[in-house]
Amino acid sequence: MNYRLLAFICSFAAGLTSPAFGQPVLSAETLQAEFRQCQIIQRTLDSRAKLRSPREIPSDDFTVAGSICEKLGADLKAGNEPAAQNDGRDLYAVLARMNLPPANAVERLAALEAATAPKTPDLQFFDLRTLAKTAFEAGDLEKAQSYATRLLDMAHQGPENWNTGNAIHDGYMVLGRVALRRGNVALAEEELLNAGSTKGSPQLNSFGPNVSLANDLLQAGRTAVVLHYLTLCKNFWKSHPPNKADEWIETIRGGGIPDFGANLMY
Repeated sequence: MNYRLLAFICSFAAGLTSPAFGQPVLSAETLQAEFRQCQIIQRTLDSRAKLRSPREIPSDDFTVAGSICEKLGADLKAGNEPAAQNDGRDLYAVLARMNLPPANAVERLAALEAATAPKTPDLQFFDLRTLAKTAFEAGDLEKAQSYATRLLDMAHQGPENWNTGNAIHDGYMVLGRVALRRGNVALAEEELLNAGSTKGSPQLNSFGPNVSLANDLLQAGRTAVVLHYLTLCKNFWKSHPPNKADEWIETIRGGGIPDFGANLMY
């Protein structure tokens, strides 16, 4: 898609009013949100094309979404409202399965669960982190706890692989967020330190951890345990000189709350 057409397309989308084939109409805001995701998806696809030969590029949700994005842009530009609405609904479903907006957390959780259910337990292990975090975001604490507990059981009992460190950190992180949401601050603090005990992983070592639980506890005034956790994280997170953990520790000791940025979303 030529994203220079985005302003025109979104202006046209704002005029869409009639349902296609009796189905709900996607609003202009929803279509604009989809186009923002399309831009991200296209950048990912472009990066893949530079790093891999065509035979090595996987056929996955990114490639499916990229194709739908192209079709949606063409149909909107052509003024084909029914086709554009169908494209938009197709893209909405794929984005939900990818755990991306504009679908809300409840919709994304349902899509993720449907995509994970047919997989073998070994493959489900790689989806449980996302399921646990999305369930928490959706407000389903029972599912969040269940997925996080299963994730940790598999991480501790199964053969170690590149995802084991991620699973240990995020499993405990979600359990801590559930505990804090339920008012058990002491357990939340314990789970935060359990999360920081991970040995690390390629992702954690490079980009650092998801610090959502640490941020929650900072907001609750539990500074000491967060400083301890960040000190533990320095054992595996060494790829950002000066280390972000050190920057955050300095900010917290100065009485502030760091801008954790993308580390609230990993």
